[in-house]
Amino acid sequence: MFIKIIVCLFCVFTVACSSKSVVKDESKALRTTDKILEDGTIVRIFDVNQDGEPDVWDYYLEEASNEDVSVMTRRLIKKEIDVNQDGTKNVKRTYTEDQTIQQEDVDVDLNGKVDIVNHYDKGVLTKKDVFDAEEKKVTTRYYGEQSLVIRVEKDTNDDSKIDYWEYYEAGVLDRIGRDKDGDGRADSWQTR
Repeated sequence: MFIKIIVCLFCVFTVACSSKSVVKDESKALRTTDKILEDGTIVRIFDVNQDGEPDVWDYYLEEASNEDVSVMTRRLIKKEIDVNQDGTKNVKRTYTEDQTIQQEDVDVDLNGKVDIVNHYDKGVLTKKDVFDAEEKKVTTRYYGEQSLVIRVEKDTNDDSKIDYWEYYEAGVLDRIGRDKDGDGRADSWQTR
């Protein structure tokens, strides 16, 4: 199921983000609608699968260009995606001023609740929070260069305190630490 969701996300993202596609058959054209919200935000709505229902929502701010204030430019600030066409937005992405991804909230199991929050710095994944069915954060993964995991933190006894650590070297598990007395520090280390 997870692989199917990832494939759907890739397909929807690729279609919705491509800007240089040539459509020879008008019946296969990507359907879009623009709306302006009360706060001035422009929403471009895509019907990717052409079922008459929206699948992707891109939110833009319209601003004067830095080079020429008489020219208005649109800046992407948010994207929402319904990956399984059930009317619920399963992926929500926010973007920085330079339009690189800043955060992505993902409902992996399609139950309407966020399961994963990905955090980015300059468009590169740096942290991933994973939540359980009760929406409690259970795991945090930190990423370094080349998006390799460098550390994992978990609360294994449900007391809202980190009590388990995994450290990685070059993406390979190096050592595991466990806090047995609840003081927030590892009491024992296991090396691999």
